[in-house]
Amino acid sequence: MAFSEIKEIIRHPVKSIIEQHVEEAAFCWLRREDSLWRPNINLNQFYRIEQRLDAHLEGLRINADYAWPYALKRMTQWKTADEVFAASYIAIQTSKEEQLDAITKIVQLNKDAHNGLSAALHWTLLLGDKEKAIAAIQFLWSQSDHIKSALIHTALKIPEINAERLLTTAINSLDLSLRIKALEAIGLYQLRDYLPALINGLKDNEPLCQLAAGASLAILGNPEHQQDTIKLFPLLERNERLKNLLIWSASSSEQDFETGLSTFNTQSTLSDYIWANAFRGTKSSITRLAMLLDHEIAAPLAAYAIHHITGVELDSFDEPEEILSDPVEELERNHSPHIKQLMREIEGISRVSSTAMKQWLIDQHENFPTGKNLLSGTDTNVNLPPLSTFNAMPQHWHSALLTTLRDESQELANFPKPFFID
Repeated sequence: MAFSEIKEIIRHPVKSIIEQHVEEAAFCWLRREDSLWRPNINLNQFYRIEQRLDAHLEGLRINADYAWPYALKRMTQWKTADEVFAASYIAIQTSKEEQLDAITKIVQLNKDAHNGLSAALHWTLLLGDKEKAIAAIQFLWSQSDHIKSALIHTALKIPEINAERLLTTAINSLDLSLRIKALEAIGLYQLRDYLPALINGLKDNEPLCQLAAGASLAILGNPEHQQDTIKLFPLLERNERLKNLLIWSASSSEQDFETGLSTFNTQSTLSDYIWANAFRGTKSSITRLAMLLDHEIAAPLAAYAIHHITGVELDSFDEPEEILSDPVEELERNHSPHIKQLMREIEGISRVSSTAMKQWLIDQHENFPTGKNLLSGTDTNVNLPPLSTFNAMPQHWHSALLTTLRDESQELANFPKPFFID
């Protein structure tokens, strides 16, 4: 820290604290988003990230008027989703239209920034400020359809908002992002009256709409429709790609899964191949993953996938030889894009002894039931495993989906629930 910065903190300690809340709220939210599907992050660690985020949001709520100028400056400079998140949370707290207008201008400039606005609305509602969330949604609903795409998921959680009007507008919109959000919401919120809209979505000219419609149909008990969209999974960003892989792998028929799996059994889609097997959780999946334990790059992810299915602790197989916590130097080499993607997938995962793990698999082979789907060692066709906060985030996502499919609930839509909600 420069001496001039230290002097500024001494002169204006309150201002410095407020600015820190802005910076840290943006950072913690970004870290939270990155951790959602990380196999090296468990729910307990995830909650610690959320606790930090919650503390800084409380600081912004109390000092919203004072925090706004600095948040606006950062958002205007960077135009990224994390800075939009911090600024949006402040603007929603103050309910000042000029501040909300400033948010919409940035979101229009950067199509990815709408995730920050959407998350700010969601956190406002979670933290008990329903009236402020409603006021912001009502004001922003008069803006462009691209802005509406940031509102839809939070709006559907609020009974006072007319869901039918909202969805009808969204489904028929010319804006791609809004149509996608509407099609996703139909499945996540179990809105069976809109099944015809999902069937129409499969015929949409935009591939991402076809993807969203297929996933929602699978959640609502019609997984065969997703089969035609799996070739589009590589178009998605990591978190959305893994969610779609999970829905397809866990809900499709045995024949459809085996047929579709060949789509991912290539060098360019190896990480998707591993995740699909992890989410399927069969004896055949374990066998396929075991063959990758000696892969130069994919071995750590294959080992995690076996843990995901069986529940076996990875530290049972010797001391970790290496933790790939920072693959930057590797990424700077002349690797192909799919290898770079795979390196990002294994970031932070410990390497284990492939020899020891393969021997364990040989010893346990007869104990793995044929035709069963396992999650953390439990046959999910009978029961769901009693996961703890020390289970990895992908295992909790998997459990949330299975609960949704079994109970026709909104568990997947509401996961992960914040640490302060039982």
